[in-house]
Amino acid sequence: MITRAVSANLALDQEINRRRARGERLLHLGFGEARLPLHSGLVEALLAGAHRRAYGPVAGDEAARAAVAGYFGRRRLPTESDQVVLAPGSKPLLFALIAAVDGDVLLPRPCWLTYAPQARLLGRRVFWVDVPAECGGVPDPDLLASAVHRARAEGGHPRLLIMALPDNPTGTTAPPGVVRRICDVADAYDLVLVADEIYRDLAHDPDRDYLSPAEVAGDRTVITTGLSKTHALGGWRAGAARFPAGARGELLRSRVLATASEVWSSLAGPVQSVVEYAFGEPPDLADYVRAGARMHAAATQAVHQVVVAAGANCRAPSGASTSTPTSVSSPVT
Repeated sequence: MITRAVSANLALDQEINRRRARGERLLHLGFGEARLPLHSGLVEALLAGAHRRAYGPVAGDEAARAAVAGYFGRRRLPTESDQVVLAPGSKPLLFALIAAVDGDVLLPRPCWLTYAPQARLLGRRVFWVDVPAECGGVPDPDLLASAVHRARAEGGHPRLLIMALPDNPTGTTAPPGVVRRICDVADAYDLVLVADEIYRDLAHDPDRDYLSPAEVAGDRTVITTGLSKTHALGGWRAGAARFPAGARGELLRSRVLATASEVWSSLAGPVQSVVEYAFGEPPDLADYVRAGARMHAAATQAVHQVVVAAGANCRAPSGASTSTPTSVSSPVT
């Protein structure tokens, strides 16, 4: 029997808000919500779409999907709009992707607290692989193949690997060499890869080399992203997924759309207007995102110094936001 409880970070956020309403002063490090000032262009886009009250296409409006496709194209990933699916946040997309792949799930340890519960809710077994010493968010390539063999020996059927680049919770980013080695293992064992790249644009060093698994193993990698972190729009629930071109991607996308049609129907019309605007990356909004990344870098690195000075053994953060519980850097265990 699966134990069901409210996700720990959501439960903590509700408790913190309740206690703050009573007047308590609390430092909230338990929830991934970037509390940046709201960009006026986002508000204007939402208001402009307020008349859109009808159900829309399950995958999302063509113009909004084209904007997401353009976003990926500017990141060395040529994309057509029919490779994109929109959803009310990246969480339901991740759930639908786990449901779309016939098999069990491989996860880096540690990882974001939602991946494993979603897999278990779908009756999928979870197999853990420790992260490399230099980064989190991805499994150690030297341990991944043995983990597949171990899972099979235990009667499992590992088929899906979920990664985060940059990572929540460690705040680190896997270097290109590690990403390439993971993709080699995925090719050897025919694994489907899901790259959770929702923090991609919050890299602390904009010149740091970044390699998406979709650039290496493009025929087997799905990318999920959203506006919650970079644009401080967690409550507006705007998520997107990019599927591979070709037969594998078409099959996965069709299965995700089948789930979407029965679960969330379509992304809210006004939010689709926001998606079109935000993923279009107008210059002033792009400046806003870059400024937010600099702010997160300064705050996160300062907190990291305090934690290290106190005696903790922590990885230095290279991405993500200051409000995620351990994006200020997790202890190495």
